[in-house]
Amino acid sequence: MDNSIIVTHNPEILLETIYNLGFKLVEISANIYPNNHPNYLSGRFSEHRIKPRDIVLIVGYMVDQIGESVFDVEYNKELDRFNRMMELRKAQ
Repeated sequence: MDNSIIVTHNPEILLETIYNLGFKLVEISANIYPNNHPNYLSGRFSEHRIKPRDIVLIVGYMVDQIGESVFDVEYNKELDRFNRMMELRKAQ
């Protein structure tokens, strides 16, 4: 999946994908930003300050670890779930 598509979507979709694939934000943060605090990415996500650069680095790390096809399948499942949820909210 193209990084520009992932950047345009809600970061919560990426966060759920991270958890579903068995990664932890502390692990990803320690590998991407070794000089920062281990909870660096956790703070970014919780304060809604996640930047496109962070998203690209997270996706790059995960694809290197598990492969692009596995990441794409899981991300698309979360994206479909999110879209169904938004449709249900609009219908109410």
